[in-house]
Amino acid sequence: MPTNRKINIMKKITLLLLTIIAFSCGEHENVIYDPNTSTTFATFAATSTTLEVYLGDDPLSDTISVSVSTLSSEDRTVVLAVDEELSTAAVDSYNVDLQVTIPANEYFGTANITALTDELTLCSTATAVLNIVSVSDGGDFSAAAHSVGMTKNENPLPDDFAIGDYTLTFNGGGIGATANAGVWGDGTVVELTAGSSNSERLFSVKCYPSFGFSNPNADFSIDLICGNALFNGAINNTFTGVGCGSSIVLGPTSTNGAYNGTDDSTFTLIFAEDVGGASCGGEGITSYTLTKN
Repeated sequence: MPTNRKINIMKKITLLLLTIIAFSCGEHENVIYDPNTSTTFATFAATSTTLEVYLGDDPLSDTISVSVSTLSSEDRTVVLAVDEELSTAAVDSYNVDLQVTIPANEYFGTANITALTDELTLCSTATAVLNIVSVSDGGDFSAAAHSVGMTKNENPLPDDFAIGDYTLTFNGGGIGATANAGVWGDGTVVELTAGSSNSERLFSVKCYPSFGFSNPNADFSIDLICGNALFNGAINNTFTGVGCGSSIVLGPTSTNGAYNGTDDSTFTLIFAEDVGGASCGGEGITSYTLTKN
């Protein structure tokens, strides 16, 4: 038989739950965002821009879109700055507008950026990283940066170069924590598709398939530039999904893979596995050969 103490405790719990439910279901005023009176918040409309030029080309320009969350009857200015610590592009290799005008009664404005072909280094990619630093109406702004990658290649690749199904052959490498298992398996078939530039190729693959885990596929990016197959790492906020407390990261290394610009039947990729040993304590260098099916 339950004691009076237990009955009293149950009554108090029941009363508390009823109070919470009544409060949650009571009348309350919805928060409404008013674009005419709320505080402005400025942000880049995208996280990155890619410019690819070729030997002998004229300078190439593109626009970077900046958005604000409010309307104004007057023009507003969003001020940008180059993050010199994160940027790898020489300041004389590009021109960029550092003041973006948001026209009256508009939500968007654009900054122009131009890659100066003659000043960029052949067969390499340089990056300019931009931050928003102020808004003329005193509003807030995002801390997220915008990265502009500028690549100078010898010649454009044919549109169908290195496109389609490829078989991955594990050449060796790996890390001790996974018993040097192939991160993408051995004999796995992937589909290479075109990326955002002429040189970029993308593919999706399950990492560490031999373990039988339920981790989803991760998306990866590579660039084919001047005979070098450059591994860019994971994209689209995807991860290997396997690690020692955190996901093992795959990234570029000082040694690149190689391709033949007149024959896309096979090429190699070389990359770092567990970059900096951040997940499992020891970085490894891994190599794969991709063979067209």
